[in-house]
Amino acid sequence: MKTECRDPVVTTVINEIFRDKSICTPVYRADLMTDDDVRAKIAGLPMVYIWKEDRESGSCTVSVNGVKVEEMLEGHVDRSDDQFPRYRDEISAFVAGVSNESVAETCQRLRRFPSELFVGK
Repeated sequence: MKTECRDPVVTTVINEIFRDKSICTPVYRADLMTDDDVRAKIAGLPMVYIWKEDRESGSCTVSVNGVKVEEMLEGHVDRSDDQFPRYRDEISAFVAGVSNESVAETCQRLRRFPSELFVGK
């Protein structure tokens, strides 16, 4: 997980996210099938959630909860800071990349669907 050459604020928040498994571990959510489902439940979703699993095509969607990223970022930067959106987007993109790669690799290696592996609240 390379975080060198990033803004120190971004690096700090990324490290906080991945230091705590309860925050960074993806959770499969069978109750999410549409964007409207996500919008309605976003406040209660984990940092990384897996949804819209399609067993026929072998696909799913891995998403990062921007609300949770913003909450963590607020511990370091005020929302009114002009850099806040850039920091949020950079952190979200990094977490999404790592999470997508990890979920895909784990599912392929174990030959299981996310709904079988990433069970949580």
